[in-house]
Amino acid sequence: MQTPNSTEANGNVRQLLPRWLVWSYLALLVLTMSFWLRFLVKEPSVIAFAWNRDFSSVYVGARAVASGHSAQLYDFGLQRALMDAAILPYHRRNMLPFIYPAYVAVLLAPLGKMSLSRAFLVWTGINLLATAWTAKQLLGYGATSPRQRAALLVAFLIWTPLQLTLVGGQFGLVCTLGLAQMMLSLQAGKPSRAGCWLVLGLLKPHLLVFPLLALWLWRCWRTLASFLLSTALVFGISFAKLGFWIPAYLRFLANFSSMGRELSLWPTAMQNWRGLVAVLLGNDTSLAAHAWLTALSIASLVLLVAVCRRSQSVLPGGPSLPRDWQARFAVAVLLGLLVSPYLYLHDWVFAAPALVVLFHFASDRHSRAANGRDRWGAALAWLIGLAPFVCFAAQFGIWPLSRIQLVPWYMGLLVGAALVLQKPEILASSAVLLPHSSQHNA
Repeated sequence: MQTPNSTEANGNVRQLLPRWLVWSYLALLVLTMSFWLRFLVKEPSVIAFAWNRDFSSVYVGARAVASGHSAQLYDFGLQRALMDAAILPYHRRNMLPFIYPAYVAVLLAPLGKMSLSRAFLVWTGINLLATAWTAKQLLGYGATSPRQRAALLVAFLIWTPLQLTLVGGQFGLVCTLGLAQMMLSLQAGKPSRAGCWLVLGLLKPHLLVFPLLALWLWRCWRTLASFLLSTALVFGISFAKLGFWIPAYLRFLANFSSMGRELSLWPTAMQNWRGLVAVLLGNDTSLAAHAWLTALSIASLVLLVAVCRRSQSVLPGGPSLPRDWQARFAVAVLLGLLVSPYLYLHDWVFAAPALVVLFHFASDRHSRAANGRDRWGAALAWLIGLAPFVCFAAQFGIWPLSRIQLVPWYMGLLVGAALVLQKPEILASSAVLLPHSSQHNA
C-alpha cells in the first residue's frame, strides 16, 4: 500500500509527531501487555478464561451446525442449552447468543466439532496470523525507514480494539485484513481481486455498508460484481446446508433487540452514534433518541456522498476514482463505523487501515504546503496519533465524564478534521474542471 508522495511525506513524520510520543506508545504497550499477561496467567485453565469471552457465542452457532441442529440455529432454547453444555462447570446468568448470519456458523462448523477450549485456541492462532499479515500490509504503507516501521508497529499493537479482539476471540481482525487487502488490490489496478478480499468483511456485514456505498458512488462495477458473486456463493452454500434461513434470522434479531440486557445487549457500552446518544440521553429507545440517531445517520450519509463525489480517474482503464481516493475511502470507513447500529470498542480494529491511510495523507499535505507546514494536516496527524490513548482511556475507565461517550465524540472530531483537510479536493470533484480540460485539448 504505497502512495505516490509517501516518500516525501515520510520525511515530515518526525516534525508532525515528536519522538516522545513514540516512547509513550512503547510505555503504553508495556503497560497493557503486563495487564493482559496478569489477566491470563491468573486463570487456571483455558475454559476458565474462554467461557466468558465473546467467542463462546460464535462457538454456539458453529456447535449447532456441527451437531446436526442447523434447523434450530436461531432458537434461544437450543442456544442456551449448547452454551450451558460448552462452558461447564461455569454458568452465564445473561445469555450471550449467536447473533451472526448463518453462513458464519457454516464456515466455522469445524470449530464446533471441538471443545470450546480447543476451538478458542485454534481461533486465537488464526487471529494472530491475521494480525501479523495486517501489520505487514500497514507497515508497507509509506513507512520506509526501520524507525518509522517500528513506530507504526508499536502504534498498531497498542491499539486497544486490537488487543480486545485478540483477548475476546472476536472476528474484527479477519475483516480488517480483508479491508487492507481490498484497498491494496484496488490501488494496484485489480478491482476484481479487491471485491473478493472485501468478502472477508461478511463476518461483520454491518461494517461494510458505507464502504460499499463509496464503491457504488465511484462506479467500481468490477469490484462490486466480484464482491456480489462471492457473496452469492457464500449465501448459496449456507442455503444448501441450512435452508432459507433469512426470515428466521430477521425474527431472531427483532427478539434480540427487544430483550436487551437479558441477552447481553448494552447500548450504553457501544462506541458509535448509538452509544453516544444512549449515554447522553440515558437510553436509546425514546423518541428523542430515535430523532438524534436518525439525524446523525442522515448527516453521516450526506457527508459520505460529498466525500465520494467522483472526479478524475487515477486508475487507467479502471473505475472513476477521485484524487486521494484512499483518504476519502478511509473517511467512508470511519463514518460507517459511527453509523453502525451494533458496535463495541473492539470493532474499531476495522479502522486501523483507514487511520494509517489518513495519517499519511495528512503527512503528505503537511510536506507539500507552501511554507512546509499545514495546520489542518498537523491537526489530523495529532488526532490520529493520540487515538490509541483515547481508546485506552475509554476501555480502562480513565475518562471521568459519564455523560460523554469518548470514542464516538473523538472519532467524529477526527472525521471533521479529515473533511476540512480534503475540502479543496471535494469541491473540485463537484465541479467541471474547465481549465484542466482546456489544457489537455491544447
